[in-house]
Amino acid sequence: MGQTRSSSSLSSSSSSSSAPFLARIASGLAGVQPDRVTIHSKKGGLIGVELERANSRAQGSGLDELPGVSHYALDRDPSKWIYGVHHFAGVLYQSVYPGVDLRYHVSRGNLEFDLEAEEPSKVSSIRLKFSEDIRLTPSGDILLRDGAMRRPEAWQTIAGVRRSVPLHFA
Repeated sequence: MGQTRSSSSLSSSSSSSSAPFLARIASGLAGVQPDRVTIHSKKGGLIGVELERANSRAQGSGLDELPGVSHYALDRDPSKWIYGVHHFAGVLYQSVYPGVDLRYHVSRGNLEFDLEAEEPSKVSSIRLKFSEDIRLTPSGDILLRDGAMRRPEAWQTIAGVRRSVPLHFA
């Protein structure tokens, strides 16, 4: 993959797309938006996770741009080619819920997201909806047909010290 492209990056181009940021992850390709993630599994499945009632118009911006750009010739028709695809270490969507920002990043080949709330009372509005039936493991992870989602982690910073906060899928 080289320097211009990393399996641990999110990419964006100026071409029109319903998912302006894409991430290559171990299980396939993920399109991220402010109110949803769609994962196209290497096994052929499609997994959707929706942030219910989130602001679908929240503006996304790439974080920590990585060196180089990519170009894709997707067809013999040059009008379908995509030029100047930038790569980022993460993506930030501000105000997906009032007082809550959403940050996507790739870690060890997995897409992860952080919801950053201004204050604890803001998290009560966050709801995830899955496009398929899910199963919870005893440890709190979610099992999906073509993958899994680790149990959520939460923390708050008080006087400069990061402290764990109990959180789970319900």
